Amino acid sequence: MAAMLIALAIVYFLISWAPIWWPALAAYRSGHSMPRRFLFVVVIACMSYGAFAFLYFALTFPAQAYALFIAPQLEQLGHPTGRSLLVVLRFLEQYWWLGLPPVLFGTTFFFTRKLSKRWLQICAALDG
Repeated sequence: MAAMLIALAIVYFLISWAPIWWPALAAYRSGHSMPRRFLFVVVIACMSYGAFAFLYFALTFPAQAYALFIAPQLEQLGHPTGRSLLVVLRFLEQYWWLGLPPVLFGTTFFFTRKLSKRWLQICAALDG
């Protein structure tokens, strides 16, 4: 059981750092020389963490507004329609960190794939 927990912790750690090591592998292992490799890694990491932060905010802000303002009013009026939704919201509020590695890895993979094809043109545009 302890070995399984340690293995799970290592996998969680590695996937959580995917916005750093995945674009680094793509930049430094590519067959052609990629200009500004460090900048590529930084841009992908910023885009991945930014996309996760945006998704988290875009999903939790309306949910929290509903839980704070609308659900109590519905409960007072005798409409218990929001109880099951509140249970799901509380669960997601406490265990959001379980979705962090898959979402980060997915956004990192997507951004790395899209930007690596266009990185030469992006660097050429930066040079003017």
